[in-house]
Amino acid sequence: MKGFELFEDIKSPLRTLTISDFFATFRPIENLPDQGDLLQGRLFAAGGLDESYVRKIHATSPLRVWTVTHSDDMTMITNGMLTGYRVGYLITEVPAEEGITYEALDPDELFYHFET
Repeated sequence: MKGFELFEDIKSPLRTLTISDFFATFRPIENLPDQGDLLQGRLFAAGGLDESYVRKIHATSPLRVWTVTHSDDMTMITNGMLTGYRVGYLITEVPAEEGITYEALDPDELFYHFET
């Protein structure tokens, strides 16, 4: 269907969870301690050395890479390495289950992590 090409790669079924459940279940690894409160210091930047590192992890362990996106009043974490409308990436200790699309969202909780 024309106009829905962005969603052609979305896998089924979809599992939705809160940010707290995402952190407890998949355990994102720490990035640099000087990132302030951005996702508890676990956000890898979109671009530069951070993105290069994430790409290396994605090449060998794609189920451990997650994309953080933000639009309007919604911030979401989804599995995979997306390149559009991304805030950054997370790398987790526990991989996503193959064939499942996850989305973690909890606007009040996640906005707290992005406040400066």
